[in-house]
Amino acid sequence: MTVRVGKGINDLKATVALLHHACSRSIYAKMGGVNEKYATELFARAAWFHGQYEAGGMFWLVSEVDGKIEGFFLGQLAPVYHVGTKLEAQDIYLYTTGRAGPLDAVIMLRAFWKWAEACPEVIEITGSNSDFIPGNKEKLGRFLLSSGFVETNSVYKRRIAR
Repeated sequence: MTVRVGKGINDLKATVALLHHACSRSIYAKMGGVNEKYATELFARAAWFHGQYEAGGMFWLVSEVDGKIEGFFLGQLAPVYHVGTKLEAQDIYLYTTGRAGPLDAVIMLRAFWKWAEACPEVIEITGSNSDFIPGNKEKLGRFLLSSGFVETNSVYKRRIAR
């Protein structure tokens, strides 16, 4: 089991396939699922801008077991609330299968936090959970709170019947 930087076309394809798998278990599976073109472009950007310390910088890790990608993390740097002069490190996706190492999700999160803390322009790191990739919301919340995060806001949605 290895956590490493995502790179190359094989990692990109495997990560997009895992994203499809994760989304297939969510409420979004019946609402269109994953757009292959956008997902591929997103992870191509992640490979290109990985580790850069500026707005648009990305952070992409994968969990590899026996040569197969079994999890991934994706985060980015963006201006605070899209207009700030300082940056915020935003988590986008965190997903691991049952075959990933039991601590791989924690390892990927902590690596992202360490990277973000090393950037002098970053003033906060977000930790979130979405219904796009189902997971254990309560467990993640407890982990984030025990790691120094505070709950700061809420997101409300109103679905449009189509």
